[in-house]
Order: sequence, then C-alpha cells, then structure tokens
Amino acid sequence: TTETTRMWRYIVLGMERSKNLLFYLLQRGKDGKVAASKAHEFASGHNPMSTIIAVAMASTDKFVLSATDDTEIRIFTPKGDRLAVVDTKQIRNKSVVLSPNGKFFSAACFTADVKVWEVLFKKDNSFDKCSKVMDLKGHKGQLAALDFSVDSKRMFTLSKAGAMKLWNLDVRYQVYEDPELLHEHQLPTSFVKATLSKDARCVVGVSQEGALYFVSLDTGEVLDKVDAVHVGNLSDLCFSPDGRLATSSLDRVIRLWDVPSGPSGSEAQQRGRE
Repeated sequence: TTETTRMWRYIVLGMERSKNLLFYLLQRGKDGKVAASKAHEFASGHNPMSTIIAVAMASTDKFVLSATDDTEIRIFTPKGDRLAVVDTKQIRNKSVVLSPNGKFFSAACFTADVKVWEVLFKKDNSFDKCSKVMDLKGHKGQLAALDFSVDSKRMFTLSKAGAMKLWNLDVRYQVYEDPELLHEHQLPTSFVKATLSKDARCVVGVSQEGALYFVSLDTGEVLDKVDAVHVGNLSDLCFSPDGRLATSSLDRVIRLWDVPSGPSGSEAQQRGRE
C-alpha cells in the first residue's frame, strides 16, 4: 500500500511482509529532477496475519495512519511514535480514508454503518485523542467504497448493492448534529472500486466486468462508460490535484482521463491517454 503526502514531501509504503511503514523523502536536485531517497522505517505493530489496506499521511504532517483488513487502525507520529489504536468493531475493514484537511478519517467495513473519527491535537500541537464524532446511517448492505471531498466537508459512500449517497459533514457534530444526506441514487451496476472527483460532482467506479463508469452525484446519471479500460484487471484509480483521473492495472499501464461534464457516447474512449 502506498501513499504520497499531500505536501509532496514523502512517499509512505506499507510493507506487506514486515508490516513496517517505510518513508521515502522526495527532493528536487539541481538539475530540476525529483529523486526519492529512503528516510526512515518503523514497525507498525499490526497483526502479522493481517494485510495492510491503507496508509495515509495527514496534510498537516502531524501524523500517519495505517489500517489493516481486520478491525484495526493505528495512528503514529511521522517518526514512528504510536499515538492511538482504534478498533472499528465492525468485523472487517474494507477501506479506510483520511480527509484532505488531515482532521478526520473514516472506514468502510463489513457492516452497513459508516463511522467518522476526528484526530485531535492540543494548542501546543501535542496529540490529544481520537474520537468518533459522526455516524452515517441509511445503507442497507455492506459498503464498497467511500471518499472525502477535497474540502473535507462532504463524503461519498457506496454500498456493494450500488446505493450511492453524498453527505454534508459540515455540521455541528460537537453538539451531536447529524450529517445531512444531500443526494441518494441507485446505480445500474455494482462497483468493485470507486472514487470521488475533486469537485465532488462525479463518482468514477469500476464494474465487475472492468468497465469504467462516470456517474453524476447530483442526478445519478451515467455520464459516460468506457469498456476494456485495461488489458488486465484494474488495480487502482485516483484523481490528480488538477482533476484528471489516473487508472492502473496489472498490464503495467497508467492511463489518464478527463472527467466528462455530460453524456458523450462513443467519444468516451478518446479521452484515455497513456
């Protein structure tokens, strides 16, 4: 599992066998090229029988998060001091995401419930605690994907049955105000992977058959569909800071895509660029 910090200072690797977290420092040389050099490594302490499914570095550089496919999420300082261990208590973690502002994290698990935690620091910047601050209820089946918007004020959730929801998290959760459900749509197919566009207006998902879908969060309309995206099964997808989509697969090819603003039919395949 790999995470590049939002300040582009480090690449963080979650090592499968050792369960260590490995940091590479990114530096630009005199020739203008960026090179990565090993900075440090530390043991995560995760169960040796588990699999690391997520690593994430806070945009504030105050902490790094790692999560495994059991029910455990761990919070460390970038140097490796353990700050907290969170048990999601939901049988199995499927996906764990950290908000762009480095304040919240959330987990999609074996159950239908979505929980959001806040990582709190004191005025002197020392760690305080991790607290569960929000529950997103309403899905009727197991979650498949979730993601924060770039401003960390909204969240997209998707069930394995294809129920898609957009939530407003900009609420007074300190006084127990519940997140607001903004949109809810039923997709024509289920996704095995999905991510939210930077403007939180489009969800991009991958079907069981490997097709790439672009879906409007406002209307639930399929804006575009691209078949046979890669030769092999699609392994990952994510958005770049400038809003373009990157997809990768076992065919060792990375493709870049422009996000459509409306239906485009056969023009969909022309947006892919290797």
